[in-house]
Amino acid sequence: MKRKEIFTLALALCMGAGAFAESPLKGSQRTFSRPGVRYMQKVRPAEEGRTVLATDLPDGLVWNSKRRLVEGHINRPGEYSYNIIVGGADTVPVHLTVSDSLLLPTPMMGWLSWNVVQNRVSEDVMRETALAIRDKGLLDAGYKYIGIDDDWHCGAERPPSGYPAPDSIRFPNGMKPVGDFLHSLGLKFGIYSTAALHTCDVQFGSYGHEDVDARAYADWGVDFLKYDYCHVNSIGIGDYRERRVGKYVYKRMAEAIERCGRPIILYMCEWGTNSPWEWAHEVDSPVWRATHDHRDGWNGYPADNIANVRHTGIGVRQALYIMRDIWPYTGVNHFNDADMLCAGIHGRGDGSNALLDGVSFDGTNFVKDGKIYEGLNADEAATEFAMWCMWSSPLFLTFDIRNEIAPADMALLTNPEMIAINQDAMGQAAEFVSELDGVQLWVKDLENGDIAVAVVNMNDVPADYEFSAGLTDAIDSGIQYKVRNLIDRKDEAPFTCRMRLQIPPHGTRLLRFSK
Repeated sequence: MKRKEIFTLALALCMGAGAFAESPLKGSQRTFSRPGVRYMQKVRPAEEGRTVLATDLPDGLVWNSKRRLVEGHINRPGEYSYNIIVGGADTVPVHLTVSDSLLLPTPMMGWLSWNVVQNRVSEDVMRETALAIRDKGLLDAGYKYIGIDDDWHCGAERPPSGYPAPDSIRFPNGMKPVGDFLHSLGLKFGIYSTAALHTCDVQFGSYGHEDVDARAYADWGVDFLKYDYCHVNSIGIGDYRERRVGKYVYKRMAEAIERCGRPIILYMCEWGTNSPWEWAHEVDSPVWRATHDHRDGWNGYPADNIANVRHTGIGVRQALYIMRDIWPYTGVNHFNDADMLCAGIHGRGDGSNALLDGVSFDGTNFVKDGKIYEGLNADEAATEFAMWCMWSSPLFLTFDIRNEIAPADMALLTNPEMIAINQDAMGQAAEFVSELDGVQLWVKDLENGDIAVAVVNMNDVPADYEFSAGLTDAIDSGIQYKVRNLIDRKDEAPFTCRMRLQIPPHGTRLLRFSK
């Protein structure tokens, strides 16, 4: 790195030193909505027990003191603001952008190549996958963001010209024809790089080449960039666990994208190491990874080390513990990503099977308890998909769609009633309410006033759970609700006060309550 670059970096880090002071508010101070769409921000203090109050609200928004949330409709595009008073003393300003041209008003749905394709990704793979997505009805279900992950590159070092180039054997025509083909089918085109000199699989990265790479992506017709965080330590600007470093390297690419002349979604894959939900808006990223790599199983490794799961492979169980603490930071154009879905892989992935509790590789197959490992079972897959929908996390499939899709997988992953929860126009994440005897309760407000409720059995044995109106302020006691079972797509008995739920091990009951 040149002396001038070192000085510029040091100045940027020093100037940003105060930007990460503890906020008294647990939630984003930068929010978004679309004109005429119901807006909601649940207001939670960082320190339990402190009071909260919203003041100076723009016309169309009101403060709901009972539920501690701001809600309402703003019909005109523009920039708005209001204040949150925490503990009667601390004033936290909130900036709200209302626009009908947001980059990502609802979470992305699509497919990424890594889990089952890895370094075999090619133009043929992308074309065949795109056609399968269209022909098998996945595009109609909403899966349109199709991304090439790591290992598309020509090698560990970029060409002498500095211009990025793909592997000439696997992509003989370059990248633009891939993007053109995806666009011709109504799909969006994604590419991958890293905010360092090398990617996770040691191909050339983008640090120091952000402008030329962003211009190349624009020329290729790229719609989103999955931007990873591997090897950031190696560029010599500080510890990658230092959030100012993360913000700095992502800001460089965000500014390059701004200059490239094409609207490209910066999809930050920072693994949640530096709490990106607190600062992603400062680098104009509408979506960021909130967890480390998600694997095709219930338990990651080590299974009981919840505190350190960000630095290992994580299963569905660990994701449930990570996401319960950061739900207030999700909203329209501002999404926590729990990583790629593993439903449908059935143990046939490579990277998706690593670092799972009790799973090992015998040289030929992944095995567990002396048997070939088959990944998530049906109840676990349903829990995964249900909770990704509840969290408003991106829904990225990763199994090989070119192969025959099991009917049960197809029914789950194209379930329109579950997808509607994920794609709800208000963009809320489910609020974690409680855990009792190993059963978690999550509640999500929907744009039309309905309430989605997920009850998750974390236990290895069946659970008998009583859900009552008194467990959440989102459900009014004494009012009769229609109840829809979203996983099974059937109506339940009307609800007025309480209901008993039988939940299989690692399973979920996902219910939609309507007045």
